Parts: sequence; structure tokens; C-alpha cells
Amino acid sequence: MILLALLLPSFAPAATKVSFPFTPISAASLPWWIAKESRFYEKYGLDVDMIYVGASPVIVQAMLGGQAGVGAGGGPPLISNILQGGDVVEVATTVPYAIQSLIVKSDIRTPAELAGKKIGISRLGAIPHFTLQAIVKLYNVQGINIVQTGTTTQAITSLAQGLVDGIITSAPFTFRLIKDGYRELVSPKDFKRAGVEFLIQGLVARKSYAAKNREVVIGMIKATMEGVKQIFVDDKQAKPSWPNTRAKPIRKFWIRRTDSRPISSSRIRPLHPGRYDRSCNNRPNSISSTPNSLPIHP
Repeated sequence: MILLALLLPSFAPAATKVSFPFTPISAASLPWWIAKESRFYEKYGLDVDMIYVGASPVIVQAMLGGQAGVGAGGGPPLISNILQGGDVVEVATTVPYAIQSLIVKSDIRTPAELAGKKIGISRLGAIPHFTLQAIVKLYNVQGINIVQTGTTTQAITSLAQGLVDGIITSAPFTFRLIKDGYRELVSPKDFKRAGVEFLIQGLVARKSYAAKNREVVIGMIKATMEGVKQIFVDDKQAKPSWPNTRAKPIRKFWIRRTDSRPISSSRIRPLHPGRYDRSCNNRPNSISSTPNSLPIHP
């Protein structure tokens, strides 16, 4: 009987495949990387395909187009989607506070000196855009020119080549840039002191998808929260989850946040509705239709 049982085929249920578009490549995404590498998704019967997308507006539009049922996101694109009748909502929040900084050239010493300067953001309507608008309102700065730089790597390259005077970015890139001699002109601590708060990152889902796939969404939430927990209990896990980055600054980033609670206009092309690419280097470099109050520099 034992031999017969061993010869019988296994009928274990197959894992549910889930496409998961996420952004950014920063400490804010660490819980998902850890959940993937620690096989927390598999624990809840999920086969998650993580797809890097350059900005949250693209994720929301892709989800509205039916390309994914769950994803990572927050901030203005999520709110705009809700106000316009979209069904993408946040089901779990991982970063409910401002985590981005304005990094500028060392010769810029005060926010008043930003007038006439070029500041790089990823895309119009994305969280860096909202962050820059918050800075403009907080410090009453006029005359800042926006440059859409695309990915964080492109933004850092543009800053190094002198194509922009500053960029909006977050840890761990802030650590590297400060070490290289750039100035952190506005930090998350400044936003906290000013009372500026918003849901910058979390797990989002289409309501219609969640209604039909409740267990999938719950599994994603549980795996994400286990990823967050792992950051605090296992330093060794954070290091391999983030190539070429020391684990200690990343863990310090999460503890600090929890305790506090080269580009030209020709490269910008229209978004293909409901479509995004799996490759970091071959995806629509598009802009959102979200209105902006700052001049756009080509």
C-alpha cells in the first residue's frame, strides 16, 4: 500500500500566476523583493512575476487596461484614478509618509536659489512630481523648470552630466549622492516638520479583480507584510535582495521611517493605452495627463 501511494501522481494545486508591476527601484520596494526571494508568495499559493515599471502613472494605466490585477503604487496617480472613476484602490500601505529628497548641486544652498534651476523628476503626475510641487508650495519658490528624466539611473546621469541642477530621489541613492558631494536640500524630515504626509507606497488592486480573486489579494498582503517584518529581523536577507547595496543603510532607512511614522523632448512619446513592457530599457517613456503648475523644460 505504501509503495502504491508513492507511485500515485501528486495532485497538489498549482500556484496562481500573478503579474505584479512595481516601482521604484529603491528601499520602498524592498518588502516585495524579500517576499519573492524568501518564497513568501509561494507560501500563499502565488507565482508572482515582478515587473519593473518606471513610474506609478504607468502602473495605474496598465491596471486600468487589464494588464494586471494588483501592483505597487500610491500618491497622486492613485488619487487621480479614483477621482476619475477608476477602480484601482490601495489595499495595504507600506510607506504612509514622504520618503523622497531633493538632491542638488553643492553650490545651491537654500530653496530660494532654486529659481530658474532645472529639477529632474521621473514623469509628470508621478510621486516625484508631487514632491516637487510640495517643495514649491512649502518654500514659495517660483521659476523652477521641470525636466522629465525617466528612471532613477537616468536622473543621476543627467545630474552628473550637468543637464539638471537637482533631482527628486530617495534612499539608497540619496546616500550615494551625498557621499559624492551633492547636497540634500530638502529631506523627508523637512516634510515631517511641515506636516506634509501622503501615501507614497503600498499594494494596490482593482476592485473588480479583488472581488473575484479575494484570496490572491489577501495572499499578496500577507506576503508583503512578512517581507516588511523580515527587514527588521534579518539583516542578512536585505543585502542579497538589493544587489550592490549595503544592507545596513536600507534597514536604517526603514527603521527611521517607521519610527517617524541625459533627456530631450524627442524621447518623450505618447503612452500606448493599457500597455507596458517587461524590460526596464524598452518601455513607453510617457507622460501623464495630470495638470502641473510648473513649467516643463524640454
